[in-house]
Amino acid sequence: MDLAATFQGQAVDSTITLNILFNPANMASRSVDLNGPDLGPGARNSQSFTPPHVRSATYASDPATTLLSGAVALDIRVDKFGRIRNASAIFTTPSLTDAAISAVKKWRFTPGLFHDSPIDSNTVVVFVFRPPTTTTPPGSSPVPIH
Repeated sequence: MDLAATFQGQAVDSTITLNILFNPANMASRSVDLNGPDLGPGARNSQSFTPPHVRSATYASDPATTLLSGAVALDIRVDKFGRIRNASAIFTTPSLTDAAISAVKKWRFTPGLFHDSPIDSNTVVVFVFRPPTTTTPPGSSPVPIH
């Protein structure tokens, strides 16, 4: 696995973002709140590189028959238009990998920039799956048992 970033065949300084998403137990919505640090144009390094960043995302659906917990780390190739071109597992919990890849293919990215020009680049997304709980999520009413 090549870990060096290159531009026109030469090694260059680079930045890779790591997006970690914890699937909440008993979630009411599959939409992700993206109110986090700004990883846009201000996040450049000395080589005028801006990594791709997430514009919209959803949680991965836990496989219906699983009570497993675990993580799946994906290396995501984002093209210069912000489209996902490839998602490959770099760390897996095998029964959760398909759910993670399916979810990330629905995500939207802003492409990486090099000297203010959109480029193909990579980012890493990690899904952390937690087993379902029997607690009532905040803001909801428990279902009475008769």
